[in-house]
Amino acid sequence: MKRILSPVLLRQCLVLFAVLCCSGISFGDDSTPEAALSDQAAAAFASGHYQHALSLYRQIDKSAPSVGTTYNLAVCYYKLKDWRRAKSLFAKLHQQNPSSELVRLNLALTEAKLGNLTAAQNHLYVLASASESDAIAMLAYRNYLQIEAQIKGQVFPAEIAADGWLLNAGLGYGSNDNIVTLTDDTASQASDTFTEANFSVARYSSPDFDHNWAFDVGVYRSQFDQASDYDVDVASLGLLKHLSPVKRQRLQLGLRVDQSAIGGEAYLLSSSVELLNEHRFNKASRLKYGVRYSHAAERNREYQAYAGNTVRLDLKLLKHVAGHRWELGYRYESEDKNDAQGEPMLLATTTFTSYSAVRHSIIAQWSYHRGDWRFATKGRYRDSRYRDAHIFGDGSTELRDDTRTVVEINIARRVSENFSLELSWESLKNSSSIKDYDYSQNIVLFGVVWQN
Repeated sequence: MKRILSPVLLRQCLVLFAVLCCSGISFGDDSTPEAALSDQAAAAFASGHYQHALSLYRQIDKSAPSVGTTYNLAVCYYKLKDWRRAKSLFAKLHQQNPSSELVRLNLALTEAKLGNLTAAQNHLYVLASASESDAIAMLAYRNYLQIEAQIKGQVFPAEIAADGWLLNAGLGYGSNDNIVTLTDDTASQASDTFTEANFSVARYSSPDFDHNWAFDVGVYRSQFDQASDYDVDVASLGLLKHLSPVKRQRLQLGLRVDQSAIGGEAYLLSSSVELLNEHRFNKASRLKYGVRYSHAAERNREYQAYAGNTVRLDLKLLKHVAGHRWELGYRYESEDKNDAQGEPMLLATTTFTSYSAVRHSIIAQWSYHRGDWRFATKGRYRDSRYRDAHIFGDGSTELRDDTRTVVEINIARRVSENFSLELSWESLKNSSSIKDYDYSQNIVLFGVVWQN
């Protein structure tokens, strides 16, 4: 009789699960040694004894090699986290039968485990766009979205549900050795511990990444144990649309509204529109560039000086090789804020304080993802020249010119299908032509992230 190998439920790093099925394999009479070994191997696998199942499938492969046995060997290697052997076998099966969507999906998942995100994306894009199976198309879609999130710097991409929904929540506890005001960028010289919490919901419309849209809502809160005047609350709402007018180009149009509060008091209401283009040179390299315009209105008269408009230009070059991701970027910002005129505002010695600056930033980032671990480091250098000179109480003036360097290190590990742990350290130094704005700061944060 014809024996059908059982489906295998395979967990992978970028979604919670994917159903993997084998094609029918004929062993003839049930009493043959291969049939008996197959039963034993299937039972061992179902019991979670993957090493024993692998040993049995190897015996079958020696006496009666077949596509199905090769597939089962690949799955066993995957469950044993021997990604390289799993990839080798899935690649062999894909080469033998390029039209097999199931094999291609499994190859993509294994590439992702090895950190070969670009190769995984290429396979997933084809499946999400052209698969005849709705189930495979959706699995590919969910994985592709999560790799996109990972490429953009998310610690661990969350699962996209079958209907396109994504939920994400985080809770962190850390220390700040020099709290800096969010408003005028001056240091308090006070240290404190703090708690961070965030929650977001996103909805993706379809697997067509060249023409789909996304909608998201999020809230964030940072609360200090002692320095409550520096607590921050943010609520945000965003809409994103993807377009692909020509090959190798992807346009992204984004709209966003943010509402913020400081120390429990209303701060700013900000809105922005952004146009970004991505040019793909090849499978491993891409160039992103775009423009963003934002307007901020004060929600409290006390913060009128910080309201105004900002134009931002971004240029990024990204490279992905064997689990490593490099990014080099440049950012230009031109601010036109109300500034503080007349009576002294936050700096008691000034009668005019400028908050409008022209800024130039260089950003370099490296990350490495392998299995359940992610390591990342980021460096930023920013030069800020303010448009107008500060006017002090004695009538003297001085033009503010700042340079800022920031170094970040992040280590994260997924500990279960829904939870991951993150440890980060950030060191910042701001040097200014006006002494009040000279400061350094170190922040350490430990966090737990839930994704579903």
